[in-house]
Formats: sequence, structure tokens, C-alpha cells
Amino acid sequence: MQCDLRLIQHVLTILAPQTGHMVLLENTLTFPTIDGGKALAAVLGWLEAAGCTRIEHRVLSVAAVTGLPQARRRWVCVATKPTPPIPGLAFRWPSPIPEPYRQVLAEVLEPTPKYLPCSHIHVTAPPLTERTHRLHQRGYRRANTQHCRIYDVHGLAPTVSTTSAINVWADETKVRLLQPRELARLQGLNHFHLPTGRVVATRLIGNAIPPALVVALFE
Repeated sequence: MQCDLRLIQHVLTILAPQTGHMVLLENTLTFPTIDGGKALAAVLGWLEAAGCTRIEHRVLSVAAVTGLPQARRRWVCVATKPTPPIPGLAFRWPSPIPEPYRQVLAEVLEPTPKYLPCSHIHVTAPPLTERTHRLHQRGYRRANTQHCRIYDVHGLAPTVSTTSAINVWADETKVRLLQPRELARLQGLNHFHLPTGRVVATRLIGNAIPPALVVALFE
């Protein structure tokens, strides 16, 4: 698998050298393995050329370190320069938040009358699948995509992406689609102004970095 690195190359070769102390990058969890690791090596090389002397990166679970109710795992890279540190800003890899203090999907939902018929459900409860069990979810699964699954409000939502269409159980017989405001709350963007139109709003939300992740990295 290959990816187009021209945009990130421009950012790291033009803007990163002008950054005073620190560079923060976030990408998909599979980024370190793209093109056999060549994409990662290129990014690390551009960071070193920009003057970063300490570069740390790893895959983080957003739910574990922020408490947000989505199963988002992302590659995170923090690169610092040998300049005087910014007062009050110190980087460290965060420790996991205990599970009792993490949110579940129900805590971001808003009242809505938009239910979808679910006539293909013939059981009293959604069956468990290997993936939903690992994420402490119950779901109905026809294919390995979030669009064909129904998520339990007492578990986690899937990763919010630029094309997210996440369905949740209203009860054992009705489901509904999460609205853009609820997708924003999954990202921790509780008071973020959203543009008109579901497609545009979802793309904007899916491209965002949860503010709580930045707080967890630097508080």
C-alpha cells in the first residue's frame, strides 16, 4: 500500500523549520506499515531535517487516554527541538484512564425522533461478534464495515471518519443514525460550530484531532 506524501512533505519542509519548539503529527494506525515502512521513514527524515532532535511515536487508543467513547486508535508522533521549552508545556505519553471513568456512547447522544426500521432483527438482543466483544459492544453484523453494524449505547462507537455513518440501538427493535452533533461530541468537540450539511460536517469532524488527546499528551 502506498500513499501520497506531498502535502505532509510541504508542511514538514516549509513550516516545521519555522516551528519554535514542538511538532505534533497524527495519522491512521496503519501509517507506520504503509509501503513497507518507507512513508514513516520519510516523515522521520523530514522532521530531523527540520531540526527536531527528539522524535517519539506510537499508536495510541483515544478511548484509553482521553475517556472519549470511540474506539479510535491513531499513530501519534511528537517531535521536539533543542530550544528552550515553553513554560507549562511538557510532553509525556499519557497513562490509561481507569475504565470506570471513561465515557460510553450513551453519554454523547441527543434526543432525536429519527428512527430507522429494523425488520431484519429477529432476536431479543444483538448477537456478539469477535470485534464487538473486544470493544465491549454488542452489534448486528452483515459485513465488516461500520455502516452495516448497530452499536450498543453502553459500549464504544467506532472510529469517527470523514464518511462515518454510525447506527445505534434505540431499543431492541429500532435503530437510528448518529447526527453530526453527536459525531462531534465523540471527538470531544462539544461546542464546535458545525457547517450546514451532513456530508460537509462529517468530513470536517472526521479529519479533526480530539482536543482531549492533545491535553492528555501535554498536561
